Amino acid sequence: GIYSSVYSSLVNRYVVTSWIEDNFSDDSTPLNTENIEQIVQVTAASASAMNFKVGMVSEPEAILGATNDDFGTSYYFRGAVENNYVVFANMCWRIVRVDGNNNIKLVLYNKNDSVSNPCASAYDNVSAAFIGDSSFNSKYTHNAYIGYMYGNDEGTVSYNDTHANINESTILKKLKTWYNERFRTLGGLKFEGKLSDTIWCNDKSISSSGSGLGTGTNYTTYAAMTRLNRSSANPVLICPDAGNDGLLSKFSGTDEFGNGALNIDGTQYKIGLLSADEVAYAGSVFANNNNKLYYLYKNASSGNRGWWTMTPVRDRFVLRVDVSGFLRFSYSGDIAWGVHESGPVRPTISLKSGVKIVPSGIGTSSNPYVIVA
Repeated sequence: GIYSSVYSSLVNRYVVTSWIEDNFSDDSTPLNTENIEQIVQVTAASASAMNFKVGMVSEPEAILGATNDDFGTSYYFRGAVENNYVVFANMCWRIVRVDGNNNIKLVLYNKNDSVSNPCASAYDNVSAAFIGDSSFNSKYTHNAYIGYMYGNDEGTVSYNDTHANINESTILKKLKTWYNERFRTLGGLKFEGKLSDTIWCNDKSISSSGSGLGTGTNYTTYAAMTRLNRSSANPVLICPDAGNDGLLSKFSGTDEFGNGALNIDGTQYKIGLLSADEVAYAGSVFANNNNKLYYLYKNASSGNRGWWTMTPVRDRFVLRVDVSGFLRFSYSGDIAWGVHESGPVRPTISLKSGVKIVPSGIGTSSNPYVIVA
């Protein structure tokens, strides 16, 4: 916001250190930032001085931040947010972000569809956000299997052939079945009609500072391993280019902006998983359980193998969100969570810009936004 000379308005708010250092003057506007480690809490402010805290703060972090995505500026929720509850298709969801096309990315919070308000805290449960368990892919002995869809898994072929979006992953098949039941059969298409096509990012790009070719059984470090390292976390909402004119990672139902690979047998499947980058923006970190005070942790803390994201980190490994709330791909002691290991599935969807809501909703668990059927 714009604060002019009323500096006391900044107290207990979260700003980025670059704004404090470079833009501390009358009529300044806080800058957007992609470096989430620069967010701090203001404890005192005047026209001549500002104090702030880093690290653990007295009030749980709860902000609406902004960064760029594939379509423009995306606004994302981060921290212990309690005003992003949505009832849609008789289930409770949480708003993750509004993308640059003004579509609304949702993640499942409570699949309980037999009550009038599935967002109510009375129905919270450690596994309410999951639709069951699945492996990411039933096989694991090839780089191909880190794909939401994958290509040739016979021996060492080219990168593009390995990661071509031809074969459906095990987890995509599970999400398709659930999608058909919830948004097509039960909803009579009235729910599906409110879903937007978007990009679900299954980042298959190889790390520039790592090793490997991304083919066969070759040891490969994918870009997220470097990008989300806890010592220099730098998540992105712009899906990195990877093969096939940059489209191997960008899953969509049409080819308007993605690969169109989710148009399967005449149905556009507008469903996916959160990327690890989206989870990081929400408040999680890689291999560190210091933060459980973020909204994605609630209703999703069961399952000893963690719930799946869509983001590969190494040959045969895709990041998960651990029961302690942090991103990881192995047990303590490096016992691997390969793509063939079963884990909870937490679907994400995207609502069209301009969907109608019940006017009384304010986004809380007791009075959520309700999408008009």
